[in-house]
Amino acid sequence: MGSEEFQKRLSQELDNMKNIQKSMQKAMAAKQTLDGQLSENNVVKEELEFLTPENKVYKMTGPVLVEQDIQEAKQNVEKRIMFISSEIKAMNYGKI
Repeated sequence: MGSEEFQKRLSQELDNMKNIQKSMQKAMAAKQTLDGQLSENNVVKEELEFLTPENKVYKMTGPVLVEQDIQEAKQNVEKRIMFISSEIKAMNYGKI
């Protein structure tokens, strides 16, 4: 292998490494976002447990707050937690 071939091969490998690093950074950022969303939803779930039937819950729909049933809100939060958890698991096992 000549010096020129070696330089070309080295340059290709360096480009491959840079692409891998970019992919890893994107994956890490996505995982951090999911972890943050999971934490937020767990806090919401805990807060919803303190509510009584007399309390009101509002959901932001676009620029408008719409009243939502407490049980429906709890179910929605639980579904989000399950979805986010499954996304995190998939990332951890390399399926995303």
